[in-house]
Amino acid sequence: MVCSSTFERFLFSAAFSIAFHGCFRVGELTYDKRKSQRHYLKLADISFSPDAVIIFLKSSKTDQAGTGSKITLNRKKGDPTCPVSLLSSYSDHRPQGSEILFTHFDGSPLTGYQFSAILKKSLAVLGIDHTRYTSHSFRIGSATNGFLGGLSESDIKELGRWKSKAYTAYIRS
Repeated sequence: MVCSSTFERFLFSAAFSIAFHGCFRVGELTYDKRKSQRHYLKLADISFSPDAVIIFLKSSKTDQAGTGSKITLNRKKGDPTCPVSLLSSYSDHRPQGSEILFTHFDGSPLTGYQFSAILKKSLAVLGIDHTRYTSHSFRIGSATNGFLGGLSESDIKELGRWKSKAYTAYIRS
């Protein structure tokens, strides 16, 4: 068993899906007590429409000024990794009280360490060599998927919020 409860399964399924489909850095989704509170992704930063979830990222590695960016993730009907369905299910089961988006049932925030630990456990259960993957693999996979799917350079840069050609280091073939 990878997760300790059904709720944890909702939490990590949503976090992993959002990490991949939104091309997020793990630090943009998880808690780190060294970061300013304004950098945390909060419940108020997401909104749902029938066919999408919109996430407002207040700041990022390439947006230190805090201009913010809006990330729209579309519904993927029939896809078990659909970010809209998984985030909606997590939101329906999420405890009230914490404004931080990704929290455990007791209200404590999801950390980068926990994100990485469950990723490794998940891969091990699937028989995949977990030493070849890190939490950054979601971002690499997202950029690679976009490239293989025919996205333009500007679309890939927008997806990952890159300002330079740094995105090319993420593409694997």
